[in-house]
Amino acid sequence: MKRALFGLICVVLMSACDETTTMETTSGEREYMVTVTRPGQLNVIDLGIDEIVKKCQIPDVGMPGSAIVSLDGSTAYVLAGRWSNVYGIRLDDCEVVFSALQSQGNMRVISMVSMALSPTGDELYMHQTRSLLKNDRYESLPTQVAVYKTGGGLDAAVDRSFASPRQVTVMKTAHDGTLFMGGKDIYRMDVQTGAWEVALASLNHSYRNYTPRDVLSMWPLGEIYDEMFRIYTVVKWLGEEGDMENAAMKMGYERVDLKTGEIEEREFADLEAILFTGLRRPGELNKLYAVLNEMHVFDLDKQEVIARKKLDHAYYCLNFSMDGSKVYLAGTLSDIAILDADSLETIGSIEMDGDMAAANTYIFKRSAIL
Repeated sequence: MKRALFGLICVVLMSACDETTTMETTSGEREYMVTVTRPGQLNVIDLGIDEIVKKCQIPDVGMPGSAIVSLDGSTAYVLAGRWSNVYGIRLDDCEVVFSALQSQGNMRVISMVSMALSPTGDELYMHQTRSLLKNDRYESLPTQVAVYKTGGGLDAAVDRSFASPRQVTVMKTAHDGTLFMGGKDIYRMDVQTGAWEVALASLNHSYRNYTPRDVLSMWPLGEIYDEMFRIYTVVKWLGEEGDMENAAMKMGYERVDLKTGEIEEREFADLEAILFTGLRRPGELNKLYAVLNEMHVFDLDKQEVIARKKLDHAYYCLNFSMDGSKVYLAGTLSDIAILDADSLETIGSIEMDGDMAAANTYIFKRSAIL
């Protein structure tokens, strides 16, 4: 209550408060982050003080722990139950207000991180890999996108479903309602008709002198500036195809602008280290930060590394504060490292009760959570 009261005083008496003491905006909103830790806890972190302010229990095995948040910041949707079940958790009181148990009877349904919300928040989209468990074998069924109404309560059923491409991992919804799916390629789908097409060829691109791209898109990134973003590696043949002595290993990114639907693909550096996730820095979009065992900062215009930092351990997932001043490194273990985005100096750490493993971090704004 003291923190909430202090934040309210800062809004009213802005000129008398140190601006660095809170991430609260003039509209009274604050920046928050959610992430999941094992065995099954949703952590709500106030980025104004970089502390956990609420811990919500997930009624299931927490992994994989992928989480997204409704546009109004009221509800977090968590993929749990070993990739099969989805729960909507109201952040004000930790009440579970939605659940979809996708596996039913002898049908096993798995979603590989792939879930997204409609722009209005009334629908949840899940990419489903389905198998029938028979006495002597598993029978694979066609993959599909299933649509749930978020008002479906604690026993939500599929409202409608559409055939979809296989091997989809992350999904994002554009402002116009188009569903973008990231897998071997990036696809776009009309969620009213089910019609889909390749929006950007990645593994199946047709560029001469390049191998197929290798993309690890397992973390739904880009919410801080409304985009789908993933990095890739590729081999560029400088001579004869297959001649590794005369080839360059390159890194690039694929990006979907969710406000406009525009798509960008761009090489940005030679590959010198394996990096799992990367994002451009808010306010300085010519700089890309990426992480795994080390933090790398790339100048996109110069196409080179301009800074690097050794880390205490591997971090899978990178995110920024919305003003770009702080970098949050998460995943793998139980700590979130906080780095100054300019100097890369460690300026803090958030310790949690369990490890995050493959969970993502999701950053959003809303009024104060008490």
